[in-house]
Amino acid sequence: MFRKLRAVAIFAILMAPLSAHSLEIASPIATIGSASTDGSPSASVFELSVQSPVLPTGLTTTTDFSLSLTLRPQAADITKNASVYTVIVASNQFFTLEPDGSYAPWDGAAETLTPFVTNQMLSSTQTLTLLDGTMTEAGDYLYYAAYSIEGETKLHFTPEPAQISVKASTELPNNSTSQAAVTFESEVETAIVQTLCIACHVEGGFARNSALQFQRTNTASALNNFGALSTYVEKKGSDLLLAKIAGEQGHAGGVQLAKDSEAYAVIQKFVTELSTTSETASYVFSSSDDGASARQASFLTEVILEPRQATLRRATLLLQGRIATDKERDSVISDATLRVALRNLMQGPVFREFIVTGVNDRLLTNAVNVPPITTGFPNFVKLRNYIFDNGNMDNLPVAPLVRASGELVAHVIETDQPYSEILTANYMMMNPLLNEFLEGDAIFAQDDNNAVFKPSRIKGFYPNSSTEVVEDDPNGPDKYRIIGPPLDFYPHAGLLTDFAFLARYPTTATNRNRARARWTFFHFLGIDIEKSSLRPLDEDSLTDSNNPTMNNPNCTVCHALLDPVAGAFQNW
Repeated sequence: MFRKLRAVAIFAILMAPLSAHSLEIASPIATIGSASTDGSPSASVFELSVQSPVLPTGLTTTTDFSLSLTLRPQAADITKNASVYTVIVASNQFFTLEPDGSYAPWDGAAETLTPFVTNQMLSSTQTLTLLDGTMTEAGDYLYYAAYSIEGETKLHFTPEPAQISVKASTELPNNSTSQAAVTFESEVETAIVQTLCIACHVEGGFARNSALQFQRTNTASALNNFGALSTYVEKKGSDLLLAKIAGEQGHAGGVQLAKDSEAYAVIQKFVTELSTTSETASYVFSSSDDGASARQASFLTEVILEPRQATLRRATLLLQGRIATDKERDSVISDATLRVALRNLMQGPVFREFIVTGVNDRLLTNAVNVPPITTGFPNFVKLRNYIFDNGNMDNLPVAPLVRASGELVAHVIETDQPYSEILTANYMMMNPLLNEFLEGDAIFAQDDNNAVFKPSRIKGFYPNSSTEVVEDDPNGPDKYRIIGPPLDFYPHAGLLTDFAFLARYPTTATNRNRARARWTFFHFLGIDIEKSSLRPLDEDSLTDSNNPTMNNPNCTVCHALLDPVAGAFQNW
């Protein structure tokens, strides 16, 4: 990840005068010499300091502090106009400091990185404020900084980040929001958030895409949830929040609190208290960290850039199973040439085998040791008649059917297709044997063996009305002949219709494809349905028999998400 930072020079810095602060202690936390993106010498220095009532090791989520940068550019750049940048890494996500002073998620692409300030004339020393307020999320924050001279393509940047660590406070904020915080802790957190909202507004929950996400009860959840709700009100407005909980504005969760209820009045009081507080700078980053970081000892990051030669060596061993050649090592002289070398490693039979093995490590399709195609049906007539003529199934294409899923992913990577193609491909990967049995439309050369896979569409699926029995074998499969046309359009959908995937995650008469839907969410969307909601502990909540998966809220919290996907697998 950090080599990516170096390769595309991702950084930003807030250009604003350092505000007068009544804080007591100013402590330097990092002094970092610069590097340049083109490898030329760079002699600039970036120094970051924390000013707060406590030492930097004592920062918590309720500490009011200032983080500033002192930039001392190299002599050749003084009096030149520059653009200045910063990038913050929080919980493995990238955020840039925007021109309006806010932090916004960043996708890592060089073309989307914009400076906060342009045409800034550099002096021998300038001090810039990066943060002035509180960090309301506990965790480690990495700050990268950089500047570029107008008319030049290179950037001078910090090859290592400065780090600040913020611990979770055991108390709610003691500032102008104190009354709202007290109300939240005493009347909202347990009685409303943990009782009602947490059923959907949580990671993996039904409302996982909502801007409002809470955390389940833990040592820091009251503080984190107070910050989450306060931020939502600040960004979306109290009117929208009140309308949602009353079942208005298209709230998918329906009515949670009636407008004449005491709980609704509590939320009204809470948002009123929030709106009457003075403005306080507060920076919130999306984070899955539930507590203080274990790394509190030092603010100088332990992360260093790996030497390019070491990266090349590891990649060659991993992707090609060999040591890099002298020619490959000599070619790597910059990040750009390293990228070319790595892309060159991502091809050939050894790399393909690496991908196929990795797909099986995830999907476990090699566990399928019987024909993934149900040979009891006559729809694949060529395959069915092969079994009849040979009297056994020894030569059935089990191995290529099991391998086809990995071959599809390898094909998508090698041909530089969008990765979504693994679930949307209107074809499957076939070798010559599969292509013959399934009447695929791929064209193979005469010297292509069964290790060669190509994209191919099934053209030999015949509806029952298009076949009839011509020889009846009471001890085995019947023989069929074709009396009608095949299916016009066999519905391929990448791995979702892969024979081995469907065989590895079969349906039953009772789960009705729900297991397939569960693994589809888990493998391809990163959602674990079984962890998306707490299981009810009250037996009475599960005693009803009126279609509970549709009508019982204790069931629908999962089934509303699961069952539509399960329905998509019907008839598979």
